[in-house]
Amino acid sequence: MDWKSILGNRIFKLASAGVLTVCTLVAQPYRPVVFVGTSMQPTYENREVAIASTDIGELRRGDVVVVDAGNGPIIKRIAYLPGDQIKYIYFGGEWMMGNDRALRMLKHPEKFAEKTETVPEGHVYVLGDNWLVSVDSRQFGVVPIDQITAKLPHARPPGTR
Repeated sequence: MDWKSILGNRIFKLASAGVLTVCTLVAQPYRPVVFVGTSMQPTYENREVAIASTDIGELRRGDVVVVDAGNGPIIKRIAYLPGDQIKYIYFGGEWMMGNDRALRMLKHPEKFAEKTETVPEGHVYVLGDNWLVSVDSRQFGVVPIDQITAKLPHARPPGTR
Protein backbone atom coordinates (compact mmCIF):
# COMPACT_ATOMS: atom_id res chain seq x y z
CA MET A 1 0.00 0.00 0.00
CA ASP A 2 1.47 3.36 -0.99
CA TRP A 3 1.29 6.63 0.97
CA LYS A 4 -1.31 8.15 -1.39
CA SER A 5 -3.86 5.45 -0.66
CA ILE A 6 -3.15 5.60 3.10
CA LEU A 7 -3.48 9.41 3.14
CA GLY A 8 -6.59 9.29 0.95
CA ASN A 9 -8.17 6.69 3.24
CA ARG A 10 -7.50 8.83 6.37
CA ILE A 11 -8.88 11.96 4.72
CA PHE A 12 -12.00 10.05 3.67
CA LYS A 13 -12.50 8.77 7.24
CA LEU A 14 -12.00 12.25 8.75
CA ALA A 15 -14.37 13.85 6.24
CA SER A 16 -16.98 11.15 6.86
CA ALA A 17 -16.74 11.65 10.63
CA GLY A 18 -17.09 15.43 10.19
CA VAL A 19 -20.16 15.10 7.96
CA LEU A 20 -21.75 12.62 10.37
CA THR A 21 -21.13 14.96 13.33
CA VAL A 22 -22.63 17.97 11.54
CA CYS A 23 -25.67 15.98 10.38
CA THR A 24 -26.26 14.69 13.91
CA LEU A 25 -26.10 18.19 15.39
CA VAL A 26 -28.40 19.65 12.73
CA ALA A 27 -30.96 16.83 12.95
CA GLN A 28 -30.90 16.58 16.75
CA PRO A 29 -33.85 18.53 18.21
CA TYR A 30 -32.35 18.87 21.71
CA ARG A 31 -29.93 21.62 22.70
CA PRO A 32 -28.35 22.63 25.99
CA VAL A 33 -29.31 26.12 27.18
CA VAL A 34 -27.66 28.12 29.94
CA PHE A 35 -29.59 30.53 32.15
CA VAL A 36 -27.65 33.77 32.39
CA GLY A 37 -28.63 36.22 35.11
CA THR A 38 -31.26 36.11 37.82
CA SER A 39 -34.45 36.82 35.86
CA MET A 40 -35.71 33.23 36.21
CA GLN A 41 -34.85 32.77 39.90
CA PRO A 42 -35.77 31.02 42.10
CA THR A 43 -36.92 28.47 39.51
CA TYR A 44 -33.64 28.43 37.58
CA GLU A 45 -30.33 29.70 38.93
CA ASN A 46 -27.70 31.78 37.13
CA ARG A 47 -25.46 29.51 35.00
CA GLU A 48 -27.82 26.53 35.38
CA VAL A 49 -27.94 24.27 32.32
CA ALA A 50 -31.17 22.77 30.98
CA ILE A 51 -32.17 20.89 27.85
CA ALA A 52 -34.39 22.64 25.29
CA SER A 53 -36.02 21.24 22.18
CA THR A 54 -36.18 22.96 18.81
CA ASP A 55 -39.46 21.09 18.30
CA ILE A 56 -41.65 23.84 19.75
CA GLY A 57 -45.05 22.31 19.01
CA GLU A 58 -48.07 23.94 20.62
CA LEU A 59 -47.29 26.83 22.96
CA ARG A 60 -49.08 27.12 26.30
CA ARG A 61 -49.09 29.54 29.21
CA GLY A 62 -46.26 28.59 31.56
CA ASP A 63 -43.95 27.22 28.85
CA VAL A 64 -40.32 28.28 29.25
CA VAL A 65 -39.00 29.34 25.85
CA VAL A 66 -35.77 30.52 24.26
CA VAL A 67 -36.32 33.73 22.30
CA ASP A 68 -33.95 35.14 19.68
CA ALA A 69 -33.85 38.70 20.97
CA GLY A 70 -31.62 40.05 18.21
CA ASN A 71 -28.63 40.65 20.50
CA GLY A 72 -28.63 37.07 21.76
CA PRO A 73 -31.05 34.50 23.14
CA ILE A 74 -33.11 35.09 26.27
CA ILE A 75 -35.07 32.55 28.29
CA LYS A 76 -38.49 33.56 29.63
CA ARG A 77 -41.86 32.05 30.55
CA ILE A 78 -44.96 32.57 28.40
CA ALA A 79 -47.53 34.53 30.41
CA TYR A 80 -50.08 35.41 27.71
CA LEU A 81 -50.95 33.82 24.36
CA PRO A 82 -52.42 35.39 21.21
CA GLY A 83 -55.86 36.82 21.94
CA ASP A 84 -55.34 36.99 25.73
CA GLN A 85 -56.30 40.18 27.55
CA ILE A 86 -53.69 41.95 29.70
CA LYS A 87 -55.05 44.29 32.36
CA TYR A 88 -53.10 47.37 33.46
CA ILE A 89 -53.72 49.86 36.26
CA TYR A 90 -52.31 53.37 36.50
CA PHE A 91 -50.47 53.43 39.81
CA GLY A 92 -47.67 55.66 41.05
CA GLY A 93 -47.50 57.59 37.80
CA GLU A 94 -47.09 54.58 35.51
CA TRP A 95 -49.09 51.75 33.96
CA MET A 96 -48.50 48.48 35.78
CA MET A 97 -49.72 44.98 35.05
CA GLY A 98 -52.61 44.13 37.27
CA ASN A 99 -55.24 41.50 37.67
CA ASP A 100 -58.52 41.19 39.55
CA ARG A 101 -56.73 39.91 42.66
CA ALA A 102 -54.33 42.88 42.67
CA LEU A 103 -57.21 45.32 42.21
CA ARG A 104 -59.11 43.78 45.15
CA MET A 105 -56.05 44.44 47.36
CA LEU A 106 -56.29 48.18 46.72
CA LYS A 107 -58.23 50.15 49.31
CA HIS A 108 -60.08 52.21 46.65
CA PRO A 109 -59.65 50.43 43.29
CA GLU A 110 -62.19 52.74 41.65
CA LYS A 111 -59.69 55.59 42.00
CA PHE A 112 -57.20 53.95 39.66
CA ALA A 113 -57.47 54.09 35.90
CA GLU A 114 -57.55 50.75 34.11
CA LYS A 115 -56.84 49.67 30.56
CA THR A 116 -56.78 46.36 28.74
CA GLU A 117 -54.63 45.29 25.81
CA THR A 118 -54.96 42.19 23.66
CA VAL A 119 -51.95 40.09 22.64
CA PRO A 120 -51.95 40.18 18.82
CA GLU A 121 -52.12 37.03 16.72
CA GLY A 122 -48.70 35.49 16.08
CA HIS A 123 -47.25 36.94 19.30
CA VAL A 124 -46.80 35.99 22.96
CA TYR A 125 -46.16 37.99 26.12
CA VAL A 126 -43.20 36.65 28.13
CA LEU A 127 -42.13 37.29 31.71
CA GLY A 128 -39.21 36.27 33.87
CA ASP A 129 -40.03 34.43 37.11
CA ASN A 130 -38.17 37.11 39.09
CA TRP A 131 -40.34 40.14 38.26
CA LEU A 132 -38.15 42.57 40.20
CA VAL A 133 -35.08 42.18 37.96
CA SER A 134 -36.37 40.62 34.75
CA VAL A 135 -36.28 42.50 31.47
CA ASP A 136 -39.21 41.04 29.58
CA SER A 137 -42.38 41.94 27.65
CA ARG A 138 -43.14 44.64 30.20
CA GLN A 139 -40.19 46.55 28.72
CA PHE A 140 -39.86 45.32 25.12
CA GLY A 141 -43.46 44.34 24.35
CA VAL A 142 -44.89 41.22 22.80
CA VAL A 143 -42.63 38.69 21.08
CA PRO A 144 -43.33 37.29 17.59
CA ILE A 145 -43.78 33.53 17.82
CA ASP A 146 -41.33 33.04 14.96
CA GLN A 147 -38.56 34.42 17.23
CA ILE A 148 -39.02 31.47 19.61
CA THR A 149 -36.20 29.06 18.77
CA ALA A 150 -36.64 26.40 21.46
CA LYS A 151 -38.78 25.30 24.39
CA LEU A 152 -37.91 23.44 27.58
CA PRO A 153 -39.93 20.20 27.31
CA HIS A 154 -39.97 19.66 31.09
CA ALA A 155 -40.08 23.19 32.51
CA ARG A 156 -40.43 23.57 36.24
CA PRO A 157 -43.44 25.46 37.62
CA PRO A 158 -42.58 29.01 38.73
CA GLY A 159 -40.84 29.23 42.08
CA THR A 160 -39.91 25.54 42.34
CA ARG A 161 -36.45 23.98 42.27
